[in-house]
Amino acid sequence: MTPKGWTEKSLSQLSSKPISYGVVQTGEPVDNGIPCVRVVDLTSSEIDVDAMITTTDAINQSYKKTILEKNDLMIALRGEIGLVRIVEDALVDRNLTRGLARVSPIKSIVYPNFLLWALRSPLCKKEFIRRVNGSALKEISINELRKVPVIFPSLERQKKISNILDTWDDAISTTEKLITAKQKLQKALLSSLLELEAITPVPIGRVCSSIVPARNKPKVFDGDIPWLTIADLEGKMYVQSSLLGLLVSRQELTRIKSKTIPHRTVIMSCVGKFGIAAIAARELVINQQLHGFICGDEIVPEYLCWALRAKSREIKAASGQTTVSYLNRDQCESIKIKVPSLTEQERIADILNTSQKEINILMSVKEDIQTQKRGLMQKLLTGEWPVTVEGAG
Repeated sequence: MTPKGWTEKSLSQLSSKPISYGVVQTGEPVDNGIPCVRVVDLTSSEIDVDAMITTTDAINQSYKKTILEKNDLMIALRGEIGLVRIVEDALVDRNLTRGLARVSPIKSIVYPNFLLWALRSPLCKKEFIRRVNGSALKEISINELRKVPVIFPSLERQKKISNILDTWDDAISTTEKLITAKQKLQKALLSSLLELEAITPVPIGRVCSSIVPARNKPKVFDGDIPWLTIADLEGKMYVQSSLLGLLVSRQELTRIKSKTIPHRTVIMSCVGKFGIAAIAARELVINQQLHGFICGDEIVPEYLCWALRAKSREIKAASGQTTVSYLNRDQCESIKIKVPSLTEQERIADILNTSQKEINILMSVKEDIQTQKRGLMQKLLTGEWPVTVEGAG
């Protein structure tokens, strides 16, 4: 139901120009041509005009209805249906491709930034999904897009709501930039710390013993030992559980002739993705995408974990090139790393672990802000939390 003091109109009633999709066929890329926005361009945190496909001025002029103006909205008709971005200065006079539609907000009725937020709301997202066609190519038609209902309060309240949500968005953007900066610093730190020019690299097989998973996959997951895949390792230094809650019993492991890996084993990805490594925080079982290294007296697990992450490109280059890249046991054990003193290994690992903790804290902050923003959107864009403006109730 429309909240008291709010109005409901269709998207076409809120656009000063007919809602249209962009260029159907842009043709071959043109040097110094007219950039055209694709759905994929909207998925980037910052739209890169230089990375866009281009078309001729003649084709651009034949699609005048979608030549972009400041504060227009671009809405995805395909792919990430309903994904929406606002046109800023860098995109003015550019055009759209067939997968996007242009909406030009009537500014006397709806504040462009509010309409942006409204179209991102759960209410409008449900409308987009409901109106998607049933063909193999999932798409919302222009006619259906025009019918999407939008509810909105007075312009003054729209601006207040937009400013509140923009503040949360700015906080997320700032945190993302901090995370990116920290990750770049960590990468440089990782490279410099592991150079160790005076030390000759040795194959991992000299300082570790291997555990290779069984070929057979468990048929029954009803035990108490976590069964891991690559996804369980990503973004972690220590791993102790399966994201999917997959647990196997010792009886099932005996049946498939598999075995567990002990606590403190370094687990490395060896199929498809490379440079992913973590340390077992308890007794675990790994699948065939993973390889286990039990560290000997000469190497610290945390150091080995960082060393493997640093060598992702080299590992990929050494992998077997079939349909899916992979490393067999011999290739895993042949990976060469530099092994300094235990004291130096611990120092390097401590520095890199501290760097990772800082990144993890920022990622947690980002998740908290995103959760708060989702809650605010739900309350503010449905009128559940009315906002007051100066001089109004």
